[in-house]
Amino acid sequence: MLIREFICVLEHGLMLFHVSHASDTGTTDKFLRSSLISALYSFATQVEEDTLETLQLGKVTFVFRKQDELIFILIVDTSVNPDWCAAELQYLQQAFFTTFPEVQWQRELVLDLRMFDEFNLTVQHRLGMLNKRVGLLRLLSDEYLLTKDDSHQDFSGLGTVVATRLLQKYHDQLIEAYSHQQDLLYVVDKILGWLDSSYIAREDTTYFFGCQACGLCQGMSDCFFEPFLDLLLTQLGYETHIEDPSTNSMKYLSFEQIS
Repeated sequence: MLIREFICVLEHGLMLFHVSHASDTGTTDKFLRSSLISALYSFATQVEEDTLETLQLGKVTFVFRKQDELIFILIVDTSVNPDWCAAELQYLQQAFFTTFPEVQWQRELVLDLRMFDEFNLTVQHRLGMLNKRVGLLRLLSDEYLLTKDDSHQDFSGLGTVVATRLLQKYHDQLIEAYSHQQDLLYVVDKILGWLDSSYIAREDTTYFFGCQACGLCQGMSDCFFEPFLDLLLTQLGYETHIEDPSTNSMKYLSFEQIS
């Protein structure tokens, strides 16, 4: 997993909640690690005399956000650009204070940590989505289809941008395939397979989107693959039609070749 853990601790080290994909992390180990991370954060900020945002240790990167007496920590694989996670970490931080506005973290009380159990479910869902997103972003980055200036929040817009760059990058190969009357839909299917879009299936001249299984976005309006596939097919000489998802449980894109 590219997204390893998400931890929230009080500044003095008490862990409020912890979400991890590791199944062998015991309760004692969690509390010990949260205390060490809190101490490390405090030490680093004192040494640098500035707010610590990221810290790389071995094979992981720690991404920090602090508000009031709370430190939110996202632990990711070093292959992940921390900028890809910044918006999601900010969302979780804001969601936390929206969910628990009445709590005064400065008071010295023994907290009932079970009050955060429901919020843990929200975190697990959001981190699952983030893990899929950074996996796609890393793949696109490795193929030089993603730049540092691209928005990591607008996945719908990113789909159009990536499709345009892909067409430019493989322009000669596509022209050659077209001139030899090769099946361009086979090429499109291969591209989708390379992007690990196993939840998109084609039947003849229709692509079906399994949005619930995708998990890349919160809603259909932020879909990466719809504009990506729409532009790709259009530029390859097909006329497309996208079915309005508000009237169907299954979203699909149909197309026909322009004569």
